Amino acid sequence: MNLTELRRKDIISLLLMTVISSGIYLLLKNNIDDKSLIALFSYISMVGGVIVLIFAFLESYNGDPFVTGKTQTIGVVNSFVGAGLVIFLAAFKYGLIQSIVIVNIFMIISREYGRRSRKKYLKKYLYQTASIIKNINNNAYIVLIDDEEKRVYSRKDQKNISIGDMVKIVEIKGKYLYIEKV
Repeated sequence: MNLTELRRKDIISLLLMTVISSGIYLLLKNNIDDKSLIALFSYISMVGGVIVLIFAFLESYNGDPFVTGKTQTIGVVNSFVGAGLVIFLAAFKYGLIQSIVIVNIFMIISREYGRRSRKKYLKKYLYQTASIIKNINNNAYIVLIDDEEKRVYSRKDQKNISIGDMVKIVEIKGKYLYIEKV
């Protein structure tokens, strides 16, 4: 997926999440007047907001552009779902419009920062060649890249890789660097 397509999906997801969480808030706001409950919602929304921004960064950094991907398969709630919950909870204390604006702005910033960080990581390691300096197990090794030791992995079909062999990083998934023998 190209960057424009990813951003379009982000905007659609943010709009959908905003409409749903706002609708739920508007349906329930007249039924929740307890000040201690609103204070609890406020606290949960602050903690949840930080967690959501971390997940938004990690999703975009790890190349999980939308609701599918590694973060979903390991059971992490997608950042867009979490952002909707934060809008809903924060709206009781700070108001609906303010919550929508703040959460959406921070989501966009967090996801863009994750994408830029990923781009730098890809540029630094993808297609770099290195020498195996340590064999950890059947498909995990340590290589030396720019005077930095990095853990790398080979695919199951890549056999006969040993210490001293030259390898090239051919794929990056999250922080996992995958190699092939040169």
